[in-house]
Amino acid sequence: MLFAFWVSMRVFLILFSLAALFLYNSLTKMRQIPFDAMNYVEVAQNVVRGHGLVQSAVGHNQTQLELLTPGVPSAFTAQGPLFPLLIAALSRTPERCPDIALLLSALGFGMALWLGHRLAQRLYGSHAGILALGAMLGFSPLVQSGKTALSEGVALALLLACLSVLLQARDAGKERLIVLAGLLGGLCFATRYALLWLLPFGMLALPWRQFWRYSLGFALVALPVVLHNLSQTGHALPPPLPSDQGFLTVLREGLLGLLGNYFVMDRQGAPQALLMVALALVAALKTKTKGPFLPLTPHRLLLFWVLLYTTTLIAQRCRVHFDPLDGRLLLPASLVGLLALVGAGAQLLTPRMQHLVALLGLLLFLGKELRIAQWEALPPPEKSAPRLRWLAEKTSADDWLIGDELVDATLFLQRKRVFSFSAYPYTPHVTAERLRQIAQKAQESRSRAFLVLRLTQEPTEQLLWHFGPLIGPLKQNQRGPSNLILRAALPDYKVYEISP
Repeated sequence: MLFAFWVSMRVFLILFSLAALFLYNSLTKMRQIPFDAMNYVEVAQNVVRGHGLVQSAVGHNQTQLELLTPGVPSAFTAQGPLFPLLIAALSRTPERCPDIALLLSALGFGMALWLGHRLAQRLYGSHAGILALGAMLGFSPLVQSGKTALSEGVALALLLACLSVLLQARDAGKERLIVLAGLLGGLCFATRYALLWLLPFGMLALPWRQFWRYSLGFALVALPVVLHNLSQTGHALPPPLPSDQGFLTVLREGLLGLLGNYFVMDRQGAPQALLMVALALVAALKTKTKGPFLPLTPHRLLLFWVLLYTTTLIAQRCRVHFDPLDGRLLLPASLVGLLALVGAGAQLLTPRMQHLVALLGLLLFLGKELRIAQWEALPPPEKSAPRLRWLAEKTSADDWLIGDELVDATLFLQRKRVFSFSAYPYTPHVTAERLRQIAQKAQESRSRAFLVLRLTQEPTEQLLWHFGPLIGPLKQNQRGPSNLILRAALPDYKVYEISP
């Protein structure tokens, strides 16, 4: 018992030291806050200010543009609300929200490491826990999730907590643990809607007479989210848009996202996928199967979760449109699959070999982080980005800003009259009439309206498909309507003033 405690403390201290280095790099060297993360942070700022769960960049991840007006915040329902609420809960002032978002992602990463280590240790033995830790430290999508101010880091920690408690409750049959597992599953859903599939997964993992307790815990968290969405938009979840990809394309993306991102993300996906398939086949052929197929063992339940999440996400992407399937979106499946693979490796590798693999993962992680620590600190975006600098100097807080992915203006410039649109089919095309209406409303309020567009080399047909006949040609530097007056030609952007 004393030896086990000492090992756990040693692992904890190692994780704490690695987390400190990781958090330092995230806050000072990388500061990865992409567009969706900017929206999360800006929503959190509105909560801190007492404005509620709303976003100022209307149009971002929203589809009904004709119902939106710049300057009038719209309800935040496109993503789960838990992440921005956590940011707001830990932020004393709106200015602290970006740092808190990065902190939460890093903490989620650290918790995922600890929970994955403990889960593998309980299911496969103490040496497997060390192996799992090393495997996760080398797992590129998981590391990336901890460096980015998105909800994945928190969601993964909650997912592993839910699975751990659910498997423990299944073995012990304790009613409180079953309800707790349901609560954790509901928190997963409140963080990322795609984790709704934890509800039917609980039906498979638990006897029917116990499942109602799990579903009760799930509903206690999920139902308020659904009711909020219904009250604000009339939809329990964001209304779907038709998919623009066929089955074979989605299947290829899904499999590469699941298997092809272990060492590096979004590069050499096919070779990495083949390597992971080979490892899985060797493990499946050489590991011993214990007992009949039913009832499902904890190891098989982990594999079933991988299958359930992957197949449902692929099927959903065939029907509706959302971000391309990549290593980030497949993380809830690939991380659990990695832990299942660790379980197979625990049977095939000696304790010394397991520790050696773990050491390699640790050295890989440490080498990357020490290299990042030597980078120069990044300047604030409002001082380094030419577009934001120009908007800060040449426009006022009362001016109306319209553009593609313009959510950064709400976060870094604190602008509230922002209309941000995305490529089809995220949002309908912006029309000349819509721009004229916005310019007219701006003039009535004694303000100006600006169109801010990112230039691109995309093919003409693709631009027309994504942005329509007005914005598409403008993004290729072509002349536009006479009421668009060019005010700035920046390296990658052009800014037009819109007259009524």
